[in-house]
Amino acid sequence: MQKKLNNVGPEKWLRYVIEHIQDWPANRVRDLLPWKVDLSSQ
Repeated sequence: MQKKLNNVGPEKWLRYVIEHIQDWPANRVRDLLPWKVDLSSQ
């Protein structure tokens, strides 16, 4: 069982990354790491 990180489940985070990575700047890819993404308002 996966733990939640920052109160966000891994499925929600992965869905966010898949939806955004195509247009994401390569020099900011670290901003997509689970501990950097704030999905609490979504």
